[in-house]
Amino acid sequence: MKLYFKILIFLAFTDSIYSQVPTDAPLQLRAQFNGQFDYKIIGNTLTTADNATTTTATCPFIASSSANLTLNANENIVAAYLYWFGIGDGTFDPDVEVNGNNFIADEISIVDPVQNNFTFFYSAFKEISNIVQGTGSGNYVFSGLNLNPIIGSYCSNSSENSGWAILVIYKDNTLPIQQVNVYDGLNSVFGFEDNSSSTINLSNLNIIDTQNSRMGYLAWEGSTIQVFNESVSFNGNLLSTPFLNPADNPFNGTNTYTGATDLWNMDLDVFDISNFLNIGDTQATLTFTSAPRRFIQNVVTVTRSVLPDATIQFVEITNQDACDDRDISITLNINNFDSSDVLQANTPFSIFVLSENNNEIFLDTFFTQNNIPIDGSETQTVDVTIPDNIPNISTLILKANTIQDGTNPVNESNVLNNRIEVELFIPQTPVLINPPTPLSTCGNLSTNDPIDLTQNSLNSLGFANPEDFNIQYFTSDSDAQSGVNPIPNPESFVLTSNPQDIFIRIENSAAPACFTVESFEASYQYTPDIQQTINLNQCQENNEIVLFDLTTNDASAIGVDDPSNTNISYHETLAAAQNNTSAIPNPTAYPPPNNSQTIFIRAENATNPGCFSTASFDINTFPVAINNINDLNIQACIFPGESAVFDLTENSALALGNQDSSAIQISYYLSETEAINEQNPIPNPTTYENLSNPQPIWIRLENINSPVNCFLTAEFSISVANAAQVNFSPDSLQVCDTDNDGFAAFDLSQSIDEISLNNPDISVSFHLTADEAENNTNPISSPFTNTVANDQTVFFRTEETGNGCSFTGTLEIEVLANPELDSSQPVLSACAVGGNTASFDLTDINASIILNNDSSTFEVAYFLSENEALTNTNPIQNPANFVNTSNPQPLWIRVSDSDNCVSVASFELDVLTGAVIDDVAIDDVILCSETPEQLLANVDLTQFDDSINPNPAAETLVVYYEGLGNFNAGISIDNPQSFEVNTTETQIIAEVVNLETLCVSPEQVSFDILVNPLPDFALPESAQICIDLQTDEVIENGFSPPILDTGLSETNFSFEWSLNGEVLDNTTSSFETTNSGIYEVNVTNLETGCAFSQSINVEEVNPPLFNVDILSPAFSSGNTAVEVNNIQGQGEVEFQLDNGNWVSLEVGQSSLIFENLSGGNHVIRGRDALGCGVTEIAFSILSFPPFFTPNQDGFNDFWNIRSLRNQPDAKIYIFDRYGKLLRQLSPLEAGWDGIYQGRQMPAQDYWFRVEFTDPQSGEPAVFVEHFTLKR
Repeated sequence: MKLYFKILIFLAFTDSIYSQVPTDAPLQLRAQFNGQFDYKIIGNTLTTADNATTTTATCPFIASSSANLTLNANENIVAAYLYWFGIGDGTFDPDVEVNGNNFIADEISIVDPVQNNFTFFYSAFKEISNIVQGTGSGNYVFSGLNLNPIIGSYCSNSSENSGWAILVIYKDNTLPIQQVNVYDGLNSVFGFEDNSSSTINLSNLNIIDTQNSRMGYLAWEGSTIQVFNESVSFNGNLLSTPFLNPADNPFNGTNTYTGATDLWNMDLDVFDISNFLNIGDTQATLTFTSAPRRFIQNVVTVTRSVLPDATIQFVEITNQDACDDRDISITLNINNFDSSDVLQANTPFSIFVLSENNNEIFLDTFFTQNNIPIDGSETQTVDVTIPDNIPNISTLILKANTIQDGTNPVNESNVLNNRIEVELFIPQTPVLINPPTPLSTCGNLSTNDPIDLTQNSLNSLGFANPEDFNIQYFTSDSDAQSGVNPIPNPESFVLTSNPQDIFIRIENSAAPACFTVESFEASYQYTPDIQQTINLNQCQENNEIVLFDLTTNDASAIGVDDPSNTNISYHETLAAAQNNTSAIPNPTAYPPPNNSQTIFIRAENATNPGCFSTASFDINTFPVAINNINDLNIQACIFPGESAVFDLTENSALALGNQDSSAIQISYYLSETEAINEQNPIPNPTTYENLSNPQPIWIRLENINSPVNCFLTAEFSISVANAAQVNFSPDSLQVCDTDNDGFAAFDLSQSIDEISLNNPDISVSFHLTADEAENNTNPISSPFTNTVANDQTVFFRTEETGNGCSFTGTLEIEVLANPELDSSQPVLSACAVGGNTASFDLTDINASIILNNDSSTFEVAYFLSENEALTNTNPIQNPANFVNTSNPQPLWIRVSDSDNCVSVASFELDVLTGAVIDDVAIDDVILCSETPEQLLANVDLTQFDDSINPNPAAETLVVYYEGLGNFNAGISIDNPQSFEVNTTETQIIAEVVNLETLCVSPEQVSFDILVNPLPDFALPESAQICIDLQTDEVIENGFSPPILDTGLSETNFSFEWSLNGEVLDNTTSSFETTNSGIYEVNVTNLETGCAFSQSINVEEVNPPLFNVDILSPAFSSGNTAVEVNNIQGQGEVEFQLDNGNWVSLEVGQSSLIFENLSGGNHVIRGRDALGCGVTEIAFSILSFPPFFTPNQDGFNDFWNIRSLRNQPDAKIYIFDRYGKLLRQLSPLEAGWDGIYQGRQMPAQDYWFRVEFTDPQSGEPAVFVEHFTLKR
């Protein structure tokens, strides 16, 4: 959406855009409507008080406000304009909303009435016709405009104001012909001289009747306090309205349309100007005056003015040759639509064309030939010549009622719609600015190398607008001239000869017959074609530097066609080879940076280096080295009676070093010659027995990936030494874990003699890992605390003095778990009734005091003192029946396991006070169920507390259990105050508990609860009785009147019925209703006395009574609708139009609308959804067919208004566009067949007038409209 600012901009002598804002943006004609039109305007302010009384509380604007739009059924919206006004320049918070629809202004007008460069005011305009047409009558809410952040300076000088309005233009076929003019802008009226008055001139009038002439305006900053030199006048006459708009204070915050007087700082006023116009007036003046600042945003006038309205309509351009023809014929229509008078013959119309600089160039003036009636038109074809200096693509400007100087000689109602623009296109033969360029590419015919012919493109050929042309490429001139067999893929064309001529055909895309053909040459340039390359391989021994001769791959070796015309270079990357950069400077002695590298070779045309090819070859270095040569000798230590076996492969890792083991093959030999020749390798190097002591051995390392046999050999010796015996299976060390944390201190020296077999020449060290023991690093000291919880393996190393023999082994250390006891002195309790002694089973304490009691090997004893427990003396002999000697009394427990790990802890004996229960018998409890569906009763068991525990101490409680099983399981009733019973018989067991000691009574009390069922029956939740609203009689059908039946026996039960609380005479088990209301039945079981009541709502339902109102006027061209209203009747009501679907009336809905009805007779039926009955109302919709096709095909051959068949007296008149009567019809006839006086009438629009009785009002009515004859 474009945002237009109506601002006068003066560029000279100013540094700020705001210094250019005018004091006034004059009101201009926005739109004019001629015919049966009128307007309505709604709106509201966003201020809360007259800004002349501004306070801190009243200054801020409110967030939203609303207004109601009310339209009658025959008022059809044709346009709607949204206006809003505010402080600032309109750039702050530019978005607004109406009923949730977001808008940005189409136009904004800004004024600076006092020229102080900061007190700006703006008005905004937005066309919202589609929104208002879709909404129609209703409430309109304006929101989203928040100007409070910039309100400060406006509050201080009492100039804050803001609000909105919606102007609605509508058509009403019952109105007389009127002219509605809409003017808008932002007219600032302010001061005592220059700006104190503002005048609007109303021209293009031809007043034929002064009645009902009105003028309305939307104004801002009106006040009843700040008033001086204020007036509104029309043709010099002061305007006023009684009570609302005094002549000296018309801008006073009022709404003349609604009578509101609290439209703060905003005026929506309208005045009757009938007495200030005269028949025959062609112009009028409207003047606003005020010393305090006032703003006029729009003015609307309604007058009875009759004038033609000349408009022009483009049809087509003809008589134009294919290329470069500037002599054209233009067919156009001169129309007199939306007018109120005949357009006289000889009305001029002129044709202009836009130059390259957008200047209007006059071509010719023509004149109408005939008088054009209201809504008529005249078709003409005129010839013009377009000057040569006009671009081939330009714009024709067609102006009705206009001569060469741009004036309008004929007085008409609206000069704003005289001009239209038409796109002009003169087909042009393409002209090349630049000739095509010869093209060549590297390649040859045998390799099918493609060439891009589109390098000769429209851009390169000099076409400024290439999108206006099409280009194709051909292999022959004849094909190019004929436009056949174009090259299908010109971007990748393969030449068929070298060189080859290519032909270009360029067409005007809008006129393909306008074309030109040019040619250019395409050719291949010699490119060396590399046929092969040779990979290079070399050995690298013990990390020595290796050099490669890359020139082995020279021009001859790689197989190019012309070695003498080929230059060769070598590169480390493909990009360098392709770009001919970073060539290797000394290719005959190239040291590779890696063992395996790709070298890229570039072979180029010696005379045209741009034609080249690339290839690659690999250079591979195969390294091999023998590391740690001085560390390869091996000594074997053997115990007495053993023979030496050597694992020669121990040297493999040493010799290999950090080389890739998968690439190096290692083998061992008895002589150097065999190692060099790879003959007779030692077959079992991991279990080799020496032949002499010492003995030489040779090792061979070979790079198995090398194709050039890369290997090295080296010599080392093996020897044998005798060693003393060592114990490799020492006993594990064990320590009890006193704190049971899994860790303890071990004296490792206890195992040294066992390991060394008491040999003083053998030293023993201990290590955490096997590698540390093997390498004699990081020995651990003793005592050693294990680093792994519970059990851990440590490693020992032995070294023998004299021969250097060493061995390694393992020693297991174990942390033994102590019995884990609770040290918090737990308590073992017993209950006693009277006295402080009781018998205790001391073993009951085991489960709570022995925390890791998961071993059956524990030995447990109990003692009277801690010392006896520690020394294991005088244990208690009968722990299962120990009687305390004091209360409380401490004892000690001693627990030991099979590993002799012992723990001691204390515990305490405590004698508790017990509970007693009264020896009482409780009678069984008999109840009625609370619901009929299932047995269910609630009992307060605590009512028996006093009987069971007649003299309760404060610390005792009666506990109840449901059944013996729950009593034995210790599951008591959670809520004895409301115990739920759901069986016919339930046993209750009760005991007394001491709450302080939790001791229970040794005896219990039991009784039963018996539950009898309620009468079981079910009435429906509701029933319906069908009543005729007009007779009040009950309508009998499948459900009415309803019979209420309990289904119970009158022998076993008694019955009492009531209606709305009043008891009825009926005492039977069923009842037939005759009235609506709340029925209730109370049923009692004669044997148990248990009773149950149930009620039912019997609802009245009726066949509905209703009215049908036709909402749309007769012959409405829009959405034809009817409303079902004044609906009477109870129940769920639904309606059907004709034989369509039934539509339910929603909850709270009082009416229903059916839309898009066709013309003719219709029926609306209403019924109760349950089937009480159906009410029907018949009605008619008047409509006319918009066209007919009298071609005798049996379809639409006649035109008539068939929806008027029930009005046989209706009269229908058919006219041509000049007003000639062609036919009078009756609705009962077949209709008009398109023939007048034996002659077929042409296909065009025809007018008709119908005189009929309006079905809405019942009054005589007339309707005029047009229809189309199609052939």
